Amino acid sequence: MNHFALIGIGCGLVSALLFGAVRNFSLVSLMIFFLVPLPIYIAGLSKGAVTAAIGAAVGAVAIGFGIGGAAGQSFLVSIGIAPIALSYLALLSRSSGGNGDQAAHTVEWYPVGRLVLWCAVLAATVMTVSALLSGIDGASIRSMLREMFEIWQNTRPELKAQMDQSGGIERWIEFLAGLLPGVSTSILTVLIFCNLWLAAKVLETSGHAARPWPPFRDIEFPRTALAALAACLFASLLPAEFGLIGRGFAGALITAFAILGLAVLHHATQGFPARAFMLATAYFAIFTFNWLAALPLACLGIAELGFGLRARRSAGRSGGSPT
Repeated sequence: MNHFALIGIGCGLVSALLFGAVRNFSLVSLMIFFLVPLPIYIAGLSKGAVTAAIGAAVGAVAIGFGIGGAAGQSFLVSIGIAPIALSYLALLSRSSGGNGDQAAHTVEWYPVGRLVLWCAVLAATVMTVSALLSGIDGASIRSMLREMFEIWQNTRPELKAQMDQSGGIERWIEFLAGLLPGVSTSILTVLIFCNLWLAAKVLETSGHAARPWPPFRDIEFPRTALAALAACLFASLLPAEFGLIGRGFAGALITAFAILGLAVLHHATQGFPARAFMLATAYFAIFTFNWLAALPLACLGIAELGFGLRARRSAGRSGGSPT
């Protein structure tokens, strides 16, 4: 059997074992769940999208036999699709420059910044497809939230009084129902990107990387990303399910811009004596406050794309003008 297939089968079985090890919502289980896609990403980024597809299929079949068909389908959609697509894109390349034997050809790899944007698009697409397959719509989201509030009221009677003082439960249900699609796709975007980047660094450290990976601080977005974000924000204002889908894509793209903002922060802190402390504080704020920290980073990413903050800073250091 081809060693590419063997690698895919092995990585798929490891992912299936990790998926089956998730039993509850404890911190350990959440950490295991976070690492479920990693073996498939490693397989795909080292050997190609076909190997990732073999891993995803083997993992889905193993979970289907071990847990149930629905779980296997969920694994294939939520875990398997992203590494297959991103592995294919990441290994795209083209030769540029060079004339015969007089100059060496250089290889241009698919830009990492575009991969980050694809992480957001894939996250929003997977969540949308999963919601459609599960029959989840605005009404079912509100019904689920209403049941949750009723359970909380039964366990914590003081919660009802607090809700009544702040406008009533229905107002909170509408507010949270509007946020839920964006928050869900945001979390999945982070999950996809972190696994992609972690797999790339594991392969780079081990010497098995199929392509070079630039430093995180050098991630760049195409300017069309701003137009895509504006379109998604407009779509989020549409009524009914169109608005839910728009909010899902908007949340994912805002998260992608937050990742770009974090890259700008990595670039801006170069040379600072307290760089490690500053970055550690930023990451602590992200994991502690989530959206409250991500929104300023997203604004920083938007400013970078609009005004070229890193180029201006580099030009200022060198005494030249930004290009």
